[in-house]
Amino acid sequence: MADFTTADMGQVHGACAENIAAIGESFDQCFLTQSKLSVGELQELSEGTVPGEIAGSGVLVTFQVGGTYVLAAISESLPLPGWCRKPGMSESSRLQTLPVEWSMNVFPAEWECDASTSQFVEDLGTAVGACEPVGGGSYFTISAEGGNGGIYVLGPCRKEYVAAAVEPEPPEEEPVSAPIYEEPPLEDLSPEEARARIERDRRIAQVMNMPVPIIVVMAEKKIELGQLLTMGPGTIISFEKSCDDLLDLCVNNKAICSGEAVKIGEKFGLKINELQSTADRLRAMQRSRVM
Repeated sequence: MADFTTADMGQVHGACAENIAAIGESFDQCFLTQSKLSVGELQELSEGTVPGEIAGSGVLVTFQVGGTYVLAAISESLPLPGWCRKPGMSESSRLQTLPVEWSMNVFPAEWECDASTSQFVEDLGTAVGACEPVGGGSYFTISAEGGNGGIYVLGPCRKEYVAAAVEPEPPEEEPVSAPIYEEPPLEDLSPEEARARIERDRRIAQVMNMPVPIIVVMAEKKIELGQLLTMGPGTIISFEKSCDDLLDLCVNNKAICSGEAVKIGEKFGLKINELQSTADRLRAMQRSRVM
């Protein structure tokens, strides 16, 4: 499509209001939250000014439409999870998926977004100002029920925000560690010692190649047999476990670690947060059946 103009923000506002459920779903999948979002009124911008409520740190989402830009500034006080400052691999994947999914709901269906990105910034107001909002443009707030901040959709802007390059810190001197024990070569061992080591290595290799079934447990409870037999489509079973609690990963019905559910593309994954010792994990696997 042609360059985005000040008059087009009204259509963006209408598209967001119509697609707010899909926008909220993408937000929840990215930040692993449960939010109820609502769209505020459209407000006019003055030349080069940034609304005072766009302040503090947060995530800046940028949409390029032709040679102009539309921004979505997500305030950290919404609140956002702490990992946004230094996301890991799965978090980075979710942060980059968010603007792609939003680009299909922030704009009318017949429009095409040329590019979309997201990045964490320490000062949303400064970052938005550096993008040079066009006079006569407008903005509106997407608020979360019970949240302190919001998502501020603003445009058009003349530039895309480019963060200043950060000079890498000088590498720390590696501490001198104690020498690592290395087993002597087989030729230096007696025949009995060599046979014992070969047998030991063979047993270890067998164990390491053994397939072990794992199960991720969301929640569990006991119910009466009568309730079980009367279940049907649409039956809802409530659990005491909170939606924010970690999920258990079990081997042989014994929990060996716990973590949080993550979305990896269109797949489900588990990010490990707490892990038992190696000895405990081995004990859990001792009676597991080989698949």
